[in-house]
Amino acid sequence: MSTDELLKVLYSCKIYDLSQEYYIGMPSFPGHRSPAFLYYLYRHHENYYKPELGNLRTSASGIIIMTDQSGTHIDALCHQAYNLTFYDNTKVSQDIETPWGFIKLGAESIPIIIKRGVLVDVAGYIRDPLPERYEITLNDFLNTIKNENIEINKDDIVLVRTGYGKYWYDPEKYINAAGVSKDVSLWLRDRKVFAVGIDNLSWDLLNTDLPGH
Repeated sequence: MSTDELLKVLYSCKIYDLSQEYYIGMPSFPGHRSPAFLYYLYRHHENYYKPELGNLRTSASGIIIMTDQSGTHIDALCHQAYNLTFYDNTKVSQDIETPWGFIKLGAESIPIIIKRGVLVDVAGYIRDPLPERYEITLNDFLNTIKNENIEINKDDIVLVRTGYGKYWYDPEKYINAAGVSKDVSLWLRDRKVFAVGIDNLSWDLLNTDLPGH
């Protein structure tokens, strides 16, 4: 497919914005420092408006403070290690993990992603939303895709819906979202999907050892 053909297809597509709004007090993963997001307006127009000096043009500026795990995001491959070893068998070291970030497997190494997306609406199949802290079993997952009459193939992007996205503005409710079991993660790994996404904080169920990570 040529670039012009690809652009023609993309312009004809309907866009679904999957991101959540950033706001002070929004939900954040318990293991990360809270708050997850802060914004300060440190430069105000009123402070620089001095017409007596001929200074009629003013400006305002803000400071954003947030973790790289805030809100809707994609994890870089350096985000997780097992036994101080990354997924590609690279050992964690000070040469890679620096005070200013990683020099390998960072988010800047993620290519532009244009893939087939598959929505697995587990909440729509079982109960919307799923019960609090419900662990989605492999049977739940397989029965949902069977009910949806879809197939999951290599390089697909699989999005799982728990129904908790609607509680983004209710952090106490949102943090108790359902999550995906280890068996589901292994099943998707075996099918070599490209990426996964979900409407909770972690993909996995909170208060577990986060096997999907």
